[in-house]
Amino acid sequence: MDGENTAKMILCNLIQEFTELNGDRKLGDDISVCGGIGYLHDIPVTVIAHNRGRTLAERIQCNFSMTTSIGFKKSERLCMQAEKFQRPIIQIVDTVGAHIEDENNIGQHYFIASHIKNMLELNSPIGCIIAGNALNTAALAMSISD
Repeated sequence: MDGENTAKMILCNLIQEFTELNGDRKLGDDISVCGGIGYLHDIPVTVIAHNRGRTLAERIQCNFSMTTSIGFKKSERLCMQAEKFQRPIIQIVDTVGAHIEDENNIGQHYFIASHIKNMLELNSPIGCIIAGNALNTAALAMSISD
C-alpha cells in the first residue's frame, strides 16, 4: 500500500461524523498525530491515529509519522477527555518511532513515559489497531490497550 496513509484510511472508513481536535492546548500541534471524536456504530468514541501523509511534501510535513513531544501531549489530552466523558478510545498506530530531533527539546522521553503511565491508569476501554509500522517507544506509548 505504498503511497497510502493507512491509519487515516482506516479512520475515515471506520468512524462516522469524525471531528478532528488539534493541539495540546499549551505547546501547539503535531500533525503526525490525528485525533478527535466520532461515532463507531452510534457509539461516541475518541480516535487517535498516526498521520503519515501520502505525498512526499505531506510526509515531510508530518515528520514521516514520527511523533514529537507535542504529539504525545495531544494524545494524552484526548485520552483524558475521553475518560472525562466516558468514551472508549481507539488508537490506530502506524509510526516509525519518536522524532529524534525534537525541535522543542522539552524532554520527549518524559512525555513518552507520562503517556504510558496515564494510559495504564485510564478506566476508559482502549482498543488498538496496528495499521503499518509499529517501531520504537512511540508505538509502545500509542498502542497501550485492553
